[in-house]
Amino acid sequence: MEENRITLIEAPEGAKFMNEFMNTLPTGILNKKKTGCGATSVALENEENTIVCCPTIQLIKSKTSQYPNSRCRFELFGIYENVSADEINDYITNCTSNHQPVKIMVTYNSFDKVKYAISNNITRYKIIVDEYQELLDAYIYRDKAILNLLQELKSLSNVTYLSATPIPYNFRPEELQNLNEYEIVWNENLTIVPLQFETDTPYSFVKNLINRFKLGQPIKIGENEVREYYFFINSVRGIKEILEETGLTNKEVKIICANNRQNRKYLGGIPISNISDSNKPFTFCTKTVFCGADFYSEYGLAIIVSDGYNKNTMLDIETDIYQIAGRIRNENNPFKNIILHIFNTGTGCQNETEFTAWLEDRTHSAQGIIDAYNTVTQDEQKKAIIERIRIEGKDELALYNEITNEVKLNILKINYFQYKFRSIDSVYKNSASIEDAYLTQLAGINLYLLCDQ
Repeated sequence: MEENRITLIEAPEGAKFMNEFMNTLPTGILNKKKTGCGATSVALENEENTIVCCPTIQLIKSKTSQYPNSRCRFELFGIYENVSADEINDYITNCTSNHQPVKIMVTYNSFDKVKYAISNNITRYKIIVDEYQELLDAYIYRDKAILNLLQELKSLSNVTYLSATPIPYNFRPEELQNLNEYEIVWNENLTIVPLQFETDTPYSFVKNLINRFKLGQPIKIGENEVREYYFFINSVRGIKEILEETGLTNKEVKIICANNRQNRKYLGGIPISNISDSNKPFTFCTKTVFCGADFYSEYGLAIIVSDGYNKNTMLDIETDIYQIAGRIRNENNPFKNIILHIFNTGTGCQNETEFTAWLEDRTHSAQGIIDAYNTVTQDEQKKAIIERIRIEGKDELALYNEITNEVKLNILKINYFQYKFRSIDSVYKNSASIEDAYLTQLAGINLYLLCDQ
């Protein structure tokens, strides 16, 4: 598979933000190369009618809380659950009355709602797929929504797929493989300082950090003391365990995760917060805010916690951890580019032989389902096979396409599993492989690797 040729866009000397040299985003794939450079702001603040598709509701809430502002008078409309087509059209009418372009942010899942409301006028809109690398991760539990989004966007001509951590070419969805591709060349590279700490019990280490802070013994890096702790733990159960054993109260803790019934049940009396809520000493974040969300803290430190017994918390250095490194925006924060990565290794990881055998078994099983679907003739038999595919869950590699009424091999899901093996299992096998991943997967970034083993 041959990669696309990339067109480089040179940022002027001293430029920090993209609106200093761009007033629109090119059609195709745009690698902005660093987080916090204002690429989404270009799309939200120019004169184009714009729809920004993004992976999470929290990202929408983070952006809508920032508009209008002293820099831009436009009202930004966030769309997710319970927003009707009438409300969308009312907003568009108000934009016309207020002489402003339409600026809409919508989750991947709800794009079809916007397209339906706008109808044929959708061709007059610039569409941005923000943090598009999340399409691959989101696909494993939102495959229908992601497939629909990719199919709907394929028929539109003015679409930009935007990311600082793009999907490697070989793992991209088919719909993205022949698009024009662009990359920003910055004069100053992002600096990331990962402080690594390996421990058999990552959650116990976190509890100790919290207890020491409450006793007046905060983390100190150089001459500066950490005053706010931003824990990135992709497990609500893990967060709950830490809260229970440290006795943190609502006044001390801010939890940002998907606001659904299951998470509310886990957390009990601890409320789920929005990004824009007031800062507290301890903030816990799941993957709902790993991408695109902005935190403001003068002495806050990003702390990543990877527990090998829970694979969801073993984060990809090339995408997840790179994204987290840019979440705190304050330029005067002495810890702005520092991340503390607490982890254990080996547990829960497959070796290459095990993974290859597993993938071959799942592919062979899927091919059997495909052959059976193509062989049977009665509608009831076909419906039974389709139902089996639906209930098998995330490991099923047979895919039913409702549009074409076909069952075929789920190539995008295969890509997902292969990418995750490369970025998780093969990385977390030992501390040396994690260190190597920082050095190789973040090549081209000013990287100062600190280890505390």
